[in-house]
Amino acid sequence: MRTEKVKDFKPELYTVGLWRYECERVFCDKLVNNKDKETVLNAINDFSIENFGMEAEINEKFARDKFFAFADFLTADEKDE
Repeated sequence: MRTEKVKDFKPELYTVGLWRYECERVFCDKLVNNKDKETVLNAINDFSIENFGMEAEINEKFARDKFFAFADFLTADEKDE
């Protein structure tokens, strides 16, 4: 599993990635079997390619064997007192 850094993304591709990530969290996280999850993931992929273009870049950056999360687990917690 490979991770990608934000600086490796064009802004428009980053936006597509964020949209895909949020769709996966909203829809796939609620499904209970892998067949349904696969169906939704395929629909998200097809929709993103049809509507946003950039097929080669989308397939390269968001392949299933890559992990992409919009979170930063390496920064220290900030305390607001």
